[in-house]
Amino acid sequence: MVGDIETNTKVGDVTKMYTKVFTRKKRTLDKSDQQTDALVRDKRIKKASKLVSSPYTTGAKWRRHVDNTKVDLFRDVDQVKKKHFFKWYSSLEDGASYKLGHINLEDAKTWFNDVLNPGGWFRDEHVDMALHLLWARAKKYPKSFGGSRAILDMQFNNELIFAMIDFHKQGDHFKIPVELMKYVNGANPSFGSKWQECTHIYFPLCTRNHWVAVEIDIFKATIYVYDPDKSCITNDQLKDDLKAASIILPLLLKEINIDLGVYIVAIERSIKTTKQAISEKVFIVISNSYE
Repeated sequence: MVGDIETNTKVGDVTKMYTKVFTRKKRTLDKSDQQTDALVRDKRIKKASKLVSSPYTTGAKWRRHVDNTKVDLFRDVDQVKKKHFFKWYSSLEDGASYKLGHINLEDAKTWFNDVLNPGGWFRDEHVDMALHLLWARAKKYPKSFGGSRAILDMQFNNELIFAMIDFHKQGDHFKIPVELMKYVNGANPSFGSKWQECTHIYFPLCTRNHWVAVEIDIFKATIYVYDPDKSCITNDQLKDDLKAASIILPLLLKEINIDLGVYIVAIERSIKTTKQAISEKVFIVISNSYE
């Protein structure tokens, strides 16, 4: 009997007896389904990642900003970077020098201590350093920051005041001082830019023991002031403190054949700036307000 089974059963029949193939019917898409699928694919929003990250990222491999993405200057501090900074800071010896950006810090420990201490005061060197680092970041990521700008230092406003004094004395015989022209030509400060290539000019101002940021919009012929604590200075006081800038700036721009069409630049106080809780640290917010 077994022999008859072996004789009468083919190999293909045995395979069918012991093997069951599971298959799924392929869905046939009609024309409307295909159109809907294509429409969804076209409308899918593609965004570049703000940070280049990896599951293998360690403390030594920092996440980096991707150019052409929006810069969030109010984001939380990277805790890994913060940890490494304080480790480096604690090992810094008293009186040791350190080169940061374009400035050589003679006493780096004290310099950083004034920044980190809530009761400390910003000096001109702190402000100029913040501007230098902001300029360097904008240069590294031009697509993210956009536009062309000249970022100036603390001394610029002092030069404007000196020029205003000469303007009153000399009248029609007034000539733009050489030191101011160095700013216009991009020679001052060391991270300066030629004004012919710029749409905006920024500089810091410390007035009445209070820090504010000043933005000059060349096309709008307007000075915008970013103040994180508007209760410190009234609008009239602010306009009085920027009177030299509002009068001298049109004369400076005429030297490079840019006519604003006005003799005095308008001054407006920006309402976009948020209030800072600690007034001594206002320049952190001021730097953030620039872009």
